[in-house]
Amino acid sequence: MGVISNRLEGDVAFITGTGSGLNRGVALEFARHGCVCICADINDAGNEETVAQIRAEGGEAYAIHLDTRDRQAVKKAGEEAFAIKNKLTIIINGAGVGSTATLENTPDEEYDRVMDINLRGYFNVIMEIAPRVVESGCGRIVMISSSTAKSGGHQGGPAYSASKGGVISMTRHCALNWAPKNCRVNCICPGFADTPFGYDPKQTLQENEARVAAMKANAAKHMPLGRLCTPEDIAGICMFLVTDESAYVTGYTIDATGGRYIYNT
Repeated sequence: MGVISNRLEGDVAFITGTGSGLNRGVALEFARHGCVCICADINDAGNEETVAQIRAEGGEAYAIHLDTRDRQAVKKAGEEAFAIKNKLTIIINGAGVGSTATLENTPDEEYDRVMDINLRGYFNVIMEIAPRVVESGCGRIVMISSSTAKSGGHQGGPAYSASKGGVISMTRHCALNWAPKNCRVNCICPGFADTPFGYDPKQTLQENEARVAAMKANAAKHMPLGRLCTPEDIAGICMFLVTDESAYVTGYTIDATGGRYIYNT
């Protein structure tokens, strides 16, 4: 598609979880509007693909290997990212992991794994990288949660739902804390997404594709908009939240669920 506007020219975004899926879509969209994208992921191969695609379209992007669970690694990544342009103005805090373990079958190890990535990882980014964004005087931070944070949906499991609920609370606290410094912090709760994030590593590719196909069919029947969430959907909301159109919006959570939780009467 290539660069299509300069709406984000002068911005430098630190985006986590860019190796695939929704956050890759956000990085691609930001770059198309002139933003310099610092792409951070533990999945080096996928992350390099994202950066290569941005560069192929004429955008500017850099890849950083990052395990957000490691606070010292996050600190180092923040220093490396800041040094590229001597500033950071945007964070998309989105690196996460799924879990389908049921309430009765969630071992401590699974609970800890999900919380370490989905909540502690976000906290590490907030503590070690967000201060640079705040001090820019025009900071914008978007936290990626999930619709299960509100619905408690069984498809995410109790650990996943709880971790994503924590992301919403963290968003509100940070928004209140940093409002005096003109840093806005908002949150997005995507619904079922048509991305590899929903894939179960214990299943084969064919099994995963069949399951996603079934999800799409279910969405067509039960979701008012009749489809799953796409990376483009979330990228568009992120664009709104980091541009002046949302200059008076902070501490807010946007549901991107295709109308799934509208109460029908």
